[in-house]
Amino acid sequence: MVNPIWESSLSNHRIFNSAQASQRKRNFLHQPSLRKPCQDHPAPKKLTLRSFISMASKLRQKKIRISARETTVSIAILLLMAAVAGAVYLKQFRYDSALFGVMDLKESATSGPEQSSNETTIAGVAPSQFAPPSAEPMGPPESFDRESLSDKIDGKAELYLEAGFERLVSQRYALKTNPDKWFELYVYNMGKPMNAFAVFSNQRRSDAQASDVTAFAYGGGGSLFFAHGKYYVEAIASDADSELASAVVESARGLVRLVPAKAQGESSELALLPEEGMLSSSVNLMLTDAYGYDKFTQVLAADYLIDGTTTTAFLTIRKSAEEAAELAAGYHSMLVDGMGADNIDLTSSSISGLKGADMLGDTELVFSEGSVTAGIHTAKNREAAEKLAQRLLESIRENEK
Repeated sequence: MVNPIWESSLSNHRIFNSAQASQRKRNFLHQPSLRKPCQDHPAPKKLTLRSFISMASKLRQKKIRISARETTVSIAILLLMAAVAGAVYLKQFRYDSALFGVMDLKESATSGPEQSSNETTIAGVAPSQFAPPSAEPMGPPESFDRESLSDKIDGKAELYLEAGFERLVSQRYALKTNPDKWFELYVYNMGKPMNAFAVFSNQRRSDAQASDVTAFAYGGGGSLFFAHGKYYVEAIASDADSELASAVVESARGLVRLVPAKAQGESSELALLPEEGMLSSSVNLMLTDAYGYDKFTQVLAADYLIDGTTTTAFLTIRKSAEEAAELAAGYHSMLVDGMGADNIDLTSSSISGLKGADMLGDTELVFSEGSVTAGIHTAKNREAAEKLAQRLLESIRENEK
């Protein structure tokens, strides 16, 4: 049996402890730092099951969108690479006429506008007359002027326009025995022979095969390229078939035979160079600073095989005989006074006004004839140099008649 006094004391103690606990709870809840969050540290939002599921779903959707985008881009890149590889592979089996600066030869022969007969002839000769016995024209010829040239040529019109282009006449021909084999003749009227040669020499490739159609001609892959007077001509074949290549050469020879290379009263630096012994693939045109002389412009040069040695002849046409003589004297002065070459006494030479210099064992000769300044450059053999100079003088006189 519990003592009543102890029971009363225990009851009071419980009441006191309960009161103390309640007071501590009230004090704890009324502390400012615990009752509400401070501005620097906001209280976290209450995370419920619903909010957790919503947040997880958003993250999953975001990941899927990024993955889909990356996958799409990757597939597109792979497809593009495959397309490029396929195009490169197929391209090697296809003839590309753009390499020759012309448009696709398979275009319709009647694609151009109607043109008068005067516009579609070359020096009054109809292109149909250039057809060899083994081929025939594929429709009417076409003609293009400075305004329409870019319609025919893919990407190289500027080269021709800057060189003095006037008109292009083109004609397609097909073999009679096999119409699927054809070639197209492109005849560019460049206004002047030097303009035609400028285009020819600029287009000439180092691996070209020399041709005897004209003094300035080369071929390759069944096609043919040459300069003929004021005309630059391209005969582009559809393939390298031997029968087609023969037809191309026959057509070119027909053009050379029927179209005069030199009109009455027309002169050309090219015609002044002697043909005997010339290495035609060496002919080149130096526009400025030829042989280190700043006054040597528009200088035409070619190599010749003389007495077993290769010797270079050069010439340039000036405005007057006085200017030509001054230019020759100036070049000789540069060699002797400016570069320390030894003067060669050539007063006994049959060439009037011939001047010479010995440059470390190489012979340099220069002279003028009318409005032409001409000479020999770095000849290894002096006798060969004088022989070629005499031949050059005779060629100049012959063509200036």
